[in-house]
Amino acid sequence: FKEFDPFTMSIDGDKLRGRGTTDCLGHVALVTELMRDLGRTKPNLKSTVVAVFIASEENSSIPGVGVDALVKHGLLDNLKSGPLFWIDTADKQPCIGTGGMIPWKLHVTGKLFHSGLAHKAINPFELAMEALKEIQTSVPDVIKKLNEYVEDLNKNIEKIPTRGPVSKYILPNEDLRGRIEISFDEASSGVACNLESRGFHVLCQATKDVVGHVKPYSITGTLPLIRELQDEGFDVQTAGYGLMATYHAKNEYCLLSDMCQGYQVFARIIAQLEE
Repeated sequence: FKEFDPFTMSIDGDKLRGRGTTDCLGHVALVTELMRDLGRTKPNLKSTVVAVFIASEENSSIPGVGVDALVKHGLLDNLKSGPLFWIDTADKQPCIGTGGMIPWKLHVTGKLFHSGLAHKAINPFELAMEALKEIQTSVPDVIKKLNEYVEDLNKNIEKIPTRGPVSKYILPNEDLRGRIEISFDEASSGVACNLESRGFHVLCQATKDVVGHVKPYSITGTLPLIRELQDEGFDVQTAGYGLMATYHAKNEYCLLSDMCQGYQVFARIIAQLEE
C-alpha cells in the first residue's frame, strides 16, 4: 500500500519521498545543482563539463526524441573526446553491465462461437496456453528454433492437448484450423562498460574517496541507449545515487545524504579529469 502521496514531494528526516526521487527526477535535480554551482563559482577548467537532460531514456514508448535523436543529428559529437557518465542507476556504485533483450509475441487465432455450442468453437486462450507450455518446456532460447517449433505445432495442431470435453483446434466441416504465429521485435544488446578507460578509473577513485569503498556491479535490466552510445564511440560509464530497493517502488524515496555523496563524486571526477 502507499504510505504517502507519490505525486507530492515530502521529506521524512533524510528521506526525500515521491515518485522519481530515487530515479530520474532525483538525478535531474542532482546534476542541476552541480551545473548551478559551476555556473556560480566559474572555476577555471581545462575541460568542459556538459550536462544533457533527455526524454524517453529507455527509448521504448516514444522513440526518436531523446539521446538517440541528439546523436543522429551530431549534437553530441564533441563529447566523444572525454568520458560520458550516464546517471540513472543506484546504490552509489559503478554499474558496469546490463542485460540484453529479445522481445517476441505469440499470436493465436481461434473461432468465437456460442457458449452452448462449444464444439463449434476454437478456444484461442486454451490453444495459446498449451502451445506456450510446449514451447517453454521443449525449445532452446533461439529464435530460429522457436519459429521451426511453431510451424511444427501448426502442422500437427490436432496433436496439441485440449482441455474441455468438446475442445478442438480444427473444424473440418468448415475447413478451419486454429493457427499459431510467433513474431519478434528488434533485439537489444546488453552493455559492458570499458573497465580500462579513464572514465571508469576516475569514477572508481571518486567513489572510493567519497563513499569509502568501490564495488562495481551489473544488473539484468536493459538500457539500449547506452549500448547505442557505445557503438557510436562514446566511453559510457554508469552510476546513480538513488536506492535500488525503492527503484520504481510504490513508496519510492531517496536519501538526501546519498545524493550529497553523489554531488561529491561528481566534483571529484571533475577534479581528477583536470589532472
